[in-house]
Amino acid sequence: LQQFTNEDSLNLDLSLLPRDPRNTGHLRLVRVELNGGEPIANREPFTARLWFTTSGRVEGVSIGLGFSTLEGTRLLTIDSDYHRERHDFPAGTSGCVELRLPELSLGPGTYGLDLGARSGETSSLDYLPGCGMVEVHPKAGVPAGFALLGGGIRAAADWRWSGPASPP
Repeated sequence: LQQFTNEDSLNLDLSLLPRDPRNTGHLRLVRVELNGGEPIANREPFTARLWFTTSGRVEGVSIGLGFSTLEGTRLLTIDSDYHRERHDFPAGTSGCVELRLPELSLGPGTYGLDLGARSGETSSLDYLPGCGMVEVHPKAGVPAGFALLGGGIRAAADWRWSGPASPP
């Protein structure tokens, strides 16, 4: 795993990483930038930019980013086609896609970064599991129980309490 550090501003050159020979698609992910180079914190906005190139026409493209435990168990996946929107590109395209989460729900800790691209539902174009390690820092003011390392996903929900009210 390549580790993101302050020195490389949360940028990773993917162009020279080894690929699984079964991924023979005409699209390659070539670079990723996380959070505009700023430290990543839980319960804060998160952004990522992924650059790609095509060597042939590709249709129905979606790109995904995943956070996994260091043992490889996927905890969070962010897919560009979550709302069923996919894109077609001619050969020779160099492009970039940017994602933004209003709030990153991962607890503080160190996570593996997985990146991938596919055509349609299941046809893999490029896949880079464990291509980096990402540190998620605790947000200032987060309750201590939420800031425990290895906390996984901390999701927001609407809670409705019933029964006797607690005294003020």
